[in-house]
Amino acid sequence: MYNIIFNFTGLYEEMNFGPADFITHDLKGMRGTELYIDEEAEEKLLCLIGEYSINGIHLLDNGNYHYVTRLFLHHINEDFDLIYCDNHSDDQAPAFEGIKSCGSWVMDARKELAHRMKSTCWINGKGEAVIYGVPSKDRPVYLSIDKDVLDKTVAPTNWDQGELKLDSLLELIERLLDGRTLIGVDICGECLYENGRASSEDIMTNEKVDNYLIKYFFQKIKAENHG
Repeated sequence: MYNIIFNFTGLYEEMNFGPADFITHDLKGMRGTELYIDEEAEEKLLCLIGEYSINGIHLLDNGNYHYVTRLFLHHINEDFDLIYCDNHSDDQAPAFEGIKSCGSWVMDARKELAHRMKSTCWINGKGEAVIYGVPSKDRPVYLSIDKDVLDKTVAPTNWDQGELKLDSLLELIERLLDGRTLIGVDICGECLYENGRASSEDIMTNEKVDNYLIKYFFQKIKAENHG
């Protein structure tokens, strides 16, 4: 089980996490990653992710980097279902044809991984579950959480936000998992952090929510791996 931090903006350097031990990758100098990912950056990140097992908790920085989820999915070597929580569908064609973005990663994954990813379930900011395909209890689940699905009073992010409270979101996730094997979880949606600046209150609020989610899902993945 590998728990990984992708530090694109530098924000995570001001935050502390537990109880899991994390491997941190400093990606602040990587080009071709902000909102859109180019071919060179994608190849580098795919190789980096390939050094680890898919099992674990992965912190992806703010919502501009949610496309990293798609790169993790490429390393799942069995049929699986995806559950993702986001105030946006991330299932839209990007503004420029042929470019992959944080807003197109679900659509891109569906095209690239049709042989493995059998269904997707999007939990939106109103708590609605939008299902594409047919989920199966016989398949494992990969879970992706963008905190912009939450009300901004719960965790302020760098995108417009939904209206869910944390307990409500976890209840929805549990209902959809329904005892199924959880093979990996990623979390993004950190607060706006530019030029080394962000509200200390926003950072602390997000750190608290991150740690709550890490503890919650660390035990769940750990239990699945050793059950």
